[in-house]
Amino acid sequence: MKISTLGHLEKCDSRERLNVVVHLVFGHNLFMKRKSKAKSSRKEEKSSAISPKKNSHTSLSKSLRNIKMFVMDVDGCLTDGTIWLDSNLQWRRSFNVLDGVGIKLLMEQGYIVAVITGGNSEDVRMRVKFLGIEHFYDGASDKTPPFENLIQKTGLKANEIAYVGDEIYDVPIIKRVGFSACPPRAIKQVQKESHYVTKAEGGYGAIREVADLILEGGFYSKK
Repeated sequence: MKISTLGHLEKCDSRERLNVVVHLVFGHNLFMKRKSKAKSSRKEEKSSAISPKKNSHTSLSKSLRNIKMFVMDVDGCLTDGTIWLDSNLQWRRSFNVLDGVGIKLLMEQGYIVAVITGGNSEDVRMRVKFLGIEHFYDGASDKTPPFENLIQKTGLKANEIAYVGDEIYDVPIIKRVGFSACPPRAIKQVQKESHYVTKAEGGYGAIREVADLILEGGFYSKK
């Protein structure tokens, strides 16, 4: 129903006038209902998003200052999570040089680096050996025992360790360490529990991004 002027309403008979009023009221109610729904949707999106305070400079500095060791998962963190079989039926992954350099820089500055992974593949063992990572645990479906072993071997406390993970298996460690991070494609629970969500994707510099944070603000960094 098209209503161009108030004068048009005055010229209508009582029945038409009633239809006009009903149309206006219904239209207004529908508008308010849609407005309320949109507002509620925006609120839900805002509440489910990662808080910007999580990556704030002050918060990061406080979490990083005692860090002496960097522990990481492999699939989805040191790689992009993609695996494939080669012609010899061996699992293969691709690794990023940026991450490798970041790991080397950490070790040169005195930080301990370790890898805990649920996988059991030769390509990962080769990469770890090439980088010179001393502490390596593979085939660890439960990552808590290797983590406990690391603490025992190094004599460090959990709050002196940084950890990067992306899956449900990483959550128990993420909840314990002094600084935790994850790539942006990590599951929601991991993102929620982590101190920091990287800008770079796993396998494309996420590990390097965290390494740089530790190099800048960790225990052995130049203050």
